[in-house]
Amino acid sequence: MSEDKEFYKFSVSVASSVMFVDIDIDYDTMLHYVHGVGLKDRSFCARFSMGRAKPSDFVRATSARPLLISNRLRELLLENNVTGWKSWPCHIVGKHGEDYEYHFLGVSGQCGPIKHNVDSIVSRKSGLIDVEYVRGMYFDLSEWDGSDICMPNRTGHRIVTKKVRDLFGKNKIKHCEMTDIREVEVEKSILEIAGVKF
Repeated sequence: MSEDKEFYKFSVSVASSVMFVDIDIDYDTMLHYVHGVGLKDRSFCARFSMGRAKPSDFVRATSARPLLISNRLRELLLENNVTGWKSWPCHIVGKHGEDYEYHFLGVSGQCGPIKHNVDSIVSRKSGLIDVEYVRGMYFDLSEWDGSDICMPNRTGHRIVTKKVRDLFGKNKIKHCEMTDIREVEVEKSILEIAGVKF
């Protein structure tokens, strides 16, 4: 089980601290590239939509799943032999017509489906009601390909190893969060809708 190693759920800020763009790509094609299986020589174009006017190391897409990274971050991943990812050039037209060269990040690393620690339930107040959360997720290590960045089957989660977390911390990569998967909390009601048995 993945509880024996350190893995982190990686996410980028949804607040105004990052730029959001519209990418010229249809949904089905987008999913192929998000999962790192797009054509090798493809490039993309994107245009400012909302959020921060000046891009940081991460740029988010309005269609949620795609993630763009800066040249600096791409070089950092390459120089440190981080595995489990691919990238494609993406030209961004900024809020005031500025030109930025970024990279569409695809996750080629794989691991098995996410499982939830259904025996660990915590309750928190949300207004006047108590909401139950399930704390902790894991996956079977025998179904992990060993990549530093991976995406569990049938989800959009990006999971990274301690190597990536430490690398980002050392180089002060901002506007992202790394949450130990053993501490990730999901509303119990959402899991019940998804068919998780308690």
